[in-house]
Amino acid sequence: WAQAWLETASLNTIAAHVERAGDWIETLELRQTAPADHPTLRPHTLDVALVRNEGGSIVIDSVPAVIDSASEHIGEAAGRPFPGLVFPNHNDHGFVKVALDEASIAFIRDNLGRIDDPLLRQLIWHTLWTMVRDQQLKSTDFLELAAANVVAETNHGLVESILGRMLAAVSRYVPENDKAEAAHRLFATAWGALEQVTDPDLKIIWARTLFGVAINPDDVLHACELADGVRTVEGLTVDQDM
Repeated sequence: WAQAWLETASLNTIAAHVERAGDWIETLELRQTAPADHPTLRPHTLDVALVRNEGGSIVIDSVPAVIDSASEHIGEAAGRPFPGLVFPNHNDHGFVKVALDEASIAFIRDNLGRIDDPLLRQLIWHTLWTMVRDQQLKSTDFLELAAANVVAETNHGLVESILGRMLAAVSRYVPENDKAEAAHRLFATAWGALEQVTDPDLKIIWARTLFGVAINPDDVLHACELADGVRTVEGLTVDQDM
């Protein structure tokens, strides 16, 4: 254990592969990978979240899993209802990265705001950003998914973190030819959120994002009008820092 964890570098990535039999799980396999320059596979003891939409309600099952090789079948998952999202590090017990499949990302896009487990939502947001940085998720897809879900978030720290990552995606990851459009879309999202949210601290966070992403001429003018008081948002005071 000491050799695997204390004397080696980098992180493993855990991904899930699930096969269905009708409405049930036939097999669930966890797959572990390591970077080519640090090819160490480690032992991991995890909880796997099986998340599904059942009659409009989000249901979260959890099964324990142990993996210490390139792949491991999780027998306890067999026969359970087939999930829309499989998250291999529920409750954050593992020191790992997570890679989500396309079906899980599609489920997240439509249901993230309805997952009432705050830690799981936070882990999902972190995973999505890690996948962008690891070139497993397009920056433009991340921005689209985030814009559809972040306005519903109410945790100040989480909202600030998500918006910071969205700004980083626009400035550092979106291709140059798409940057102006991506910035305008985030600007429009921020303006809509300013008019929608009632929490004064969230208004400040959204206003800072709006000013930070105003790079198109029309958006700059819009932001200047807000700064000059030509436009106003109820409950928002634009201070000198903004």
